[in-house]
Amino acid sequence: MIFRFFDMSDEAKIVEILKQNPAGLGTMQIVKLSGLKRAQVSRILEELVCKEVVVKKTKGCRVTYVVKE
Repeated sequence: MIFRFFDMSDEAKIVEILKQNPAGLGTMQIVKLSGLKRAQVSRILEELVCKEVVVKKTKGCRVTYVVKE
């Protein structure tokens, strides 16, 4: 797997948004709250899941992300 390097402030921003919403958020909710582009948020979330910082939860076709405890 190829990891892309992102501005740590963008990663930190997404982690902080998820910490403030413990029930979890979908990608588009994170896009609206962060002000980042959808593709960028998706790539950062994928990397955070690989680093085991964030957990991806799927219920039906809905995907939410939460900070790993």
